[in-house]
Amino acid sequence: MSVPHAGSSFAGRYHHDDRRQRDQFDEALARYLESQQERWDITALVEPLDLLGSEVGQADVQLRRLPGGTLSVTITFELSPIHAGSTE
Repeated sequence: MSVPHAGSSFAGRYHHDDRRQRDQFDEALARYLESQQERWDITALVEPLDLLGSEVGQADVQLRRLPGGTLSVTITFELSPIHAGSTE
């Protein structure tokens, strides 16, 4: 579930396969972006996040507006180990 943003930062969890939680994330992200003075092309965030989500299920996303208006993006996720004999 997404966490309310505090001024210049945003933190939320992207859930690829849970439509309700994914919609909540999208709405919270949109509110954060609309609250900022700067505007960014977030294609470089949402497209890879969707592809990544299809592989790992969920990811934590942190955004932080830096001095000068640059947006810092951090995506954290977990990878499961591949077990011996697995073809994946």
